[in-house]
Amino acid sequence: MLFLKNTTKMNNWESQYTRGRKAEEEFARLIPGCRKATEQEDIFKHFDLMTEEGETYDVKALKAVKRGGMYQEGYHYVEIKNVNGDLGWMYGDADYIAFECWDYFIVVDRFKLKMFVESRVEKKFVTNPELAVYRLYTRKGRSDVVTLVKALDIIAFCDGTIAHKLPEMPS
Repeated sequence: MLFLKNTTKMNNWESQYTRGRKAEEEFARLIPGCRKATEQEDIFKHFDLMTEEGETYDVKALKAVKRGGMYQEGYHYVEIKNVNGDLGWMYGDADYIAFECWDYFIVVDRFKLKMFVESRVEKKFVTNPELAVYRLYTRKGRSDVVTLVKALDIIAFCDGTIAHKLPEMPS
C-alpha cells in the first residue's frame, strides 16, 4: 500500500539527518561491493554511494510532506535548487536516485527523473508544502526550490525496486 503506513512524526532536523544516514546504510547493505561517497562527492556531485562498476546512487530517505508531519511514501521531494540557491541534487552527477519506501527502494535513472520533472512541474510557486505536488515550493527565508512527485508516477518509469525492511521510526 502506498501513502501513510505509520503515524510517527518527524520532529527535528537531527532526526531527519539520522533517517537519511540510516537509509543510505540500508541501501548500501543491499548493493554488494559499493563504497560510500567522499564528503566532496556527496556535497558537490550529489551522490552517496558508488558501485565497483562506477554506478552512482543518491539515496533519499522517507520524508514527511510538511515539517513535523507524518512520514509518507506516496510522495517524494525532488530538489531543484539547494538551500544555497545552487543546482539541487536533481542536477547532480548521480546515475540513479533511490527513493526509500516502507518495504522497498524505488530506483530511477536521474536523467529520466529530471526529464519527467522538467516536463511535468508547473512553474508556479506555492506557499504550502502540501500544495507542492508538481508545483514549486521554497521555504521562507531559504533559497531552496523543491517539488513533490507522486511515487506512482516515479514507479511508472523507474528502473526497478529493491525490497528491504524499514526499521522502526523514531518517536
